[in-house]
Amino acid sequence: MSALRHLLFACLPLLGATPCATAAERLAVGARFDLIFEQGADGQWQGLGVDVLRTLAARAGDTVRFGIYPWARAQAMVQRAQADILIGPYKSPERAKQFDFVDLPFYRDRLVFYARSGDNPPWHGEFGPLTATRIAAVRGWHYGARFDQARPRLDISEVNQLENGVQMLMHGRVALLATNERNSAALIGTLRASGRLVALCPAIAQLDGYLAFPRGAAFAAARNQYNALFTEMVRSGEFARLAARHGVLAPTGVAGGTAAAYNKPCPAGPSNPL
Repeated sequence: MSALRHLLFACLPLLGATPCATAAERLAVGARFDLIFEQGADGQWQGLGVDVLRTLAARAGDTVRFGIYPWARAQAMVQRAQADILIGPYKSPERAKQFDFVDLPFYRDRLVFYARSGDNPPWHGEFGPLTATRIAAVRGWHYGARFDQARPRLDISEVNQLENGVQMLMHGRVALLATNERNSAALIGTLRASGRLVALCPAIAQLDGYLAFPRGAAFAAARNQYNALFTEMVRSGEFARLAARHGVLAPTGVAGGTAAAYNKPCPAGPSNPL
C-alpha cells in the first residue's frame, strides 16, 4: 500500500480521526526499556513500542526515527517540542500537564522494591517504616501516587540510570531500589546478580505505559491521528497479536490483556527471590 493510501486510510471518518496532520519525519525518544524500546548490538531498533510506532507512522504517511537518552532528558525533549513522541511514560497528574497522552496504554508494569538477599527491610506495604531506610530511585521515573506522597519523608538517592541503582544496591550503598520488574529482571540477570537481589512484596504500584506527544496546537493533529490509528489497532485485534509476539503484558481491557501476572499474591516470607 502506498504512503498516500496509508494517509487516506488514516483520515477515514469511521476511525473518528480529526483532519490529517501533515506528513512528517517523527522523532520518537525514550530510555532503554526492556521489551519496549531497545537498540540491538547491530544498531537495529526493536521492541513493542518500536513496532507500534512504525505501524502508526506508515499509516499516517510519516517516517519515524528513534533516539535513546537518559529518561529525564527524553522527557524534557518532548516537553520542549525537540522531539515528537515519548515512548512509554506512565501517566501522572503532573505529566498530564506536560504531555498529550494517547487514550490507550500499551503495556503494564509492576513497580517494586528490590533488596539484597538475606536483608530484612521494613517494607510490608506502608511507607512510614522506611523513613530511615536509604532508597535508590531512577531520576525522572514515576512510581505512583502513594510513593509521591511519601517521597518528602524518605531518604532517596536519585540515579540517572537503572544500572547505577542496581550497582548501589549490590554494594550496600542503599538498602532498597525502587524499580519495575520488567526492566530489572533482565538487567539483574545480565549483571549476574540473580539470587543476590530479591523483589519485595507487596508491589509499590501497578502502572500503565503510553505514547505521548508535546502539548500545544502544533502537535494536536498528529496526536489525534496516531490516537485514532492505535485505537483501531486495538479494536481489530492487531495490537493483541503484536503484544503477544513481544511477550509484553497489555493492560486489562486493552487487547484482551490481563493484569493477573502482575497481581500475584505475596509469599509467606517478606521477599520473593528471583
